[in-house]
Amino acid sequence: MQLTNAQRADKLREAIALLMDVDALQQTAIADMDDYDNVSYELHNEIDNIIDTLEETVAELEAEA
Repeated sequence: MQLTNAQRADKLREAIALLMDVDALQQTAIADMDDYDNVSYELHNEIDNIIDTLEETVAELEAEA
């Protein structure tokens, strides 16, 4: 069974929510590291870039629906 664009968009929104959880978890996990600011900031930016890409894809899928 192939997913509809609406179903794909929903799955991507689920992935975005999970990535937001990942970002919060990584910040908590490395909070006491010596290089916390640099490491956490870099990881946050990488995760945020993935979220941005997924949000763009969601918008494209919704525009096609």
